[in-house]
Amino acid sequence: MASSSSSTAADWPMDKFRAAYQKHVSEGSSRNVAVLVSLGSFSPLHIGHLQMMHQAKARLERAGYAVLSGWISPSSVAHLKASKRLSDDFRLRAIELSVESDEFLSASAWEAREHRHCKEMEVVSALQKALAQELGKGQFSDTQIRVGIVCGGDDTKRFRNMRVEDMALIVVPQSSEEAECLLENPPKQVYAAEECSGQAFEGLSSSRLWEAIQGGDLAYVVKVMPEAAARLSLAPTAKELREFPVELDKLLPRVPSEGPWPAEKMMAKLQVSKMQERSLALLVLSASLGPAHKGHIDMMEKARLRLQERGFQVIGMWLSPFNDAKAAEEALRCKTDKLSTEFRVSVAGLTAANHDLIMLSNWESQQSRTPTATEVAVNCRESLLKNFPNSLKGSRLCVFQVCGSDRLSQYKTRERLAHKDCAGIVVVPQDTEELLLEKPSELMFVTEPADEGAVHSDSLRKAIREGNMKLASEVMAQSAARFVLAPTAAEREQMKADFDKLGVQPVGQADIATAKDKLKGCLQEQLGPGAPVAVQDLGRLLQILDPSLNDEELGCIMRAAAKQQDGKTVASKDFVDWIFNSWQVA
Repeated sequence: MASSSSSTAADWPMDKFRAAYQKHVSEGSSRNVAVLVSLGSFSPLHIGHLQMMHQAKARLERAGYAVLSGWISPSSVAHLKASKRLSDDFRLRAIELSVESDEFLSASAWEAREHRHCKEMEVVSALQKALAQELGKGQFSDTQIRVGIVCGGDDTKRFRNMRVEDMALIVVPQSSEEAECLLENPPKQVYAAEECSGQAFEGLSSSRLWEAIQGGDLAYVVKVMPEAAARLSLAPTAKELREFPVELDKLLPRVPSEGPWPAEKMMAKLQVSKMQERSLALLVLSASLGPAHKGHIDMMEKARLRLQERGFQVIGMWLSPFNDAKAAEEALRCKTDKLSTEFRVSVAGLTAANHDLIMLSNWESQQSRTPTATEVAVNCRESLLKNFPNSLKGSRLCVFQVCGSDRLSQYKTRERLAHKDCAGIVVVPQDTEELLLEKPSELMFVTEPADEGAVHSDSLRKAIREGNMKLASEVMAQSAARFVLAPTAAEREQMKADFDKLGVQPVGQADIATAKDKLKGCLQEQLGPGAPVAVQDLGRLLQILDPSLNDEELGCIMRAAAKQQDGKTVASKDFVDWIFNSWQVA
């Protein structure tokens, strides 16, 4: 069937074919020549699409052909749901970028530029015509080239009634079970290639990739997209953002950064991990956290180090504040005032904000019934497996509770069979004289003892109560210390009972003036008197001082700051005055 539109070099790039053909001729090879074409929507493109072409090439070469080149031809996507539809130009760009360094594959724009549904033979005819033109032949039969169509084992029905003169059909099975059922018919030019091997290819499809994108499974998206296509989708240039705003928005995985078990940092870790270790570990520090401090972070770091020494790959860590009932029980045991759940969660979130892997989980704090340590661990594991099945598939995933040796008795009596649910414990000895034995078969591990003079919540609360701000600020994360020790008027009003229980005194005017003068002095020393500071740099400074600021809040602050005439800089002295006045009013 003749094509309704002419084929051009732009539609069927011939540079790679030309080089391979010239080499074939110069070598005087007697092997029959073949080329390949793959038809589909490629919405979005994944590594399976490219590997299938190479699998098909290898099969035809075993059949005696010299396979010189292959084209990936994206079709119309009008039949796809709008939420999964990517424009012709975007899909072509993704394919072009992905095959740029591949000496065998090229992207064909012919079918996409028809802007209609094209039958398979129309596409093949267009390719045959382009090949004839490239070789200066009057008709395709004079080229003595066989065109092979590549398809998956699940897509053979669409080619069942096609005529195969001067053609071949190479089927690539999608699973080992499918491979066993495929029958070749070489006399009729029907071949079965080997399946794409490797965990990344198991069950791979554009539909599964869409599910991962919409579910925020970023690590899986990065793993199964060709590197260049992943770069286009996840780290586009400014020009690409302007060119493909709709497509890039659809393809952006939105990893939850809040909620019961936020996973943003875990996904970032999985992206760069080679996943050679098959035993993955998650750490949870479940405690009252009244308030959270650096000692809690140190415990988790010791636990991470110990598990890595034992062959685990730690991919996520969470601070998990007790619920209100458990916090009240803990306060009674420690003979101290109970802080509200809202306050404890807020400080824990600020404590985790600047850490590369620690996040805040609010699941336990929201439970009306006090969950056991095993129930917390199991909920963490099951939630993440449900939300990110593709990234975590095939791995042994264990969740470890981190606790001090002073709490070990509680875990021993309540969580005796926890390891059967892939829930373990990592104990941090509180004394160098303690002798604790590990039980790997029960997922119990022991770290190095806590550092001498390690901070505890009771010593932190004592420092706050006695007005020892230097000690209190040293043992807390920077943004958490700002919140607890120097709350704004609005923060103090919202959680007045908690600040009163801790004994946090309002900051005096003299202290404010001293702090303001010190900051001005630091900036002037570094920048010179009256020197302007770039708005962008001040924004970064504020985020360092208070990581709890989100983009919207930071934008409001920077828009309200008094800028100089260029609109891009702020006088450092004026900015300090403005920010301190704003803090006092807030």
